[in-house]
Amino acid sequence: MELYFIKLRASSKLTAEEILGYMLGKIGELPDYDFVVVPSRYSRMLNMVSLKDDYNTFVENFKRLKKRVEREAGEASSLTKEFLNYFQSQISRKSGRLLGAELGTAVKESDIDVVKVILTELLSGWSSKIEVDVEATAISLEEFSVSSFQSQISELDDELILNVFQRPDVKDLPEIFPVIDPIDGKSLDEFDVGDSIYFVVLNLGSEENKKKLLNDFPDRFEGKTSNIPFPGTLVSKELVRSKKGGYHYLIKVDFGNGVLGKALIPKSLKILSSEKKYKTKIAGESEEEWLGKIGEILEETEKETVNLKKLKELSEPPPIVKSSKMDFLIAFLLTLLFIGVFLIISYLFFG
Repeated sequence: MELYFIKLRASSKLTAEEILGYMLGKIGELPDYDFVVVPSRYSRMLNMVSLKDDYNTFVENFKRLKKRVEREAGEASSLTKEFLNYFQSQISRKSGRLLGAELGTAVKESDIDVVKVILTELLSGWSSKIEVDVEATAISLEEFSVSSFQSQISELDDELILNVFQRPDVKDLPEIFPVIDPIDGKSLDEFDVGDSIYFVVLNLGSEENKKKLLNDFPDRFEGKTSNIPFPGTLVSKELVRSKKGGYHYLIKVDFGNGVLGKALIPKSLKILSSEKKYKTKIAGESEEEWLGKIGEILEETEKETVNLKKLKELSEPPPIVKSSKMDFLIAFLLTLLFIGVFLIISYLFFG
């Protein structure tokens, strides 16, 4: 498991509001998230999104819902902005890394109750009486990549895009799809020819390429596909515009044995870089290693909190003693008394 995906719906009777949203993250890292908040009278609108949906279906439906809410429920827009600001402040107070460690570990262990407790605590400052419904899923980067490819099928049906795959230089090549990293990935704009790139194989292409790949990498394939990521080398990238107005990159990647793979990748997708692979690949780590990592995060968070408190104390100016109105009145009366005494003495001795 490299990613956790949490879907949340909450209801507050105290504020008469409904909240719907999701969080996507890695263990020990600040998660990505998005929410929409509507007054309770618009709660039926949220029913167009189900917490049972998979990642792509949920996110697509959620984006449509949010646009609809902005059009049809005027006050929901300001409510949503206010809630997102609140949620960001809560994450900052708790530490994004610590929150990512808690949520990721709970999802990894399939402990939905713990996930619900963590999120209820985060939302308690928004409303003291809030009911939370949660669904959570663990996702590997390979699974996320295949899912991302499937979500792009409608775009790949575009005539112009299909025509690209008929070009003589790519027609018989195996079809691949890069491993997607939605949190720490980088766009293909940032990749240069010669860079390493991880990918999964969708089909093996021509019989010649199929034979060579199965012979050279027998442990990586079951039939015509493989969910085991290949480390390849980016050979070329070419920007292609579809009739629908979207931009894709046509890339060619060397498997490492002279065989090239082809892929059409939406320009907006974030691709896993080779350096990140070793930092984020965690599937083989033991529970003890995870507990050790979480302990380090907790220790770091505690140190940062102590340092911030010390810095705040040092940076705070010394307290200023403010004079009250009563202080001024007393001073004025004493001054008058002193002047009166002085005038009387002057009159007695010099009058």
